[in-house]
Amino acid sequence: MIKTVVVDRIKNAHQRALKIEEVITEQKEQGFDFVSALGTAKQETILFFDENPGHKLNSDINKGIKEVKGKIDKIVDVIKK
Repeated sequence: MIKTVVVDRIKNAHQRALKIEEVITEQKEQGFDFVSALGTAKQETILFFDENPGHKLNSDINKGIKEVKGKIDKIVDVIKK
């Protein structure tokens, strides 16, 4: 799945670059890999992302591990008492 995000006009190039970095980092945390960017005539930037299928799988696995670890911790606490 392709996702697009539009970064509104920011005249200062350094501030625009920081905003683009921020958006790319946010999308990466949500499981989208940065693909490309396109600048418009009005100084807007369109960012293109592709869904990373491994991200959801990894987050599901980590969630399952945390649940199992929590259950094991409860059992160990009961045994220690």
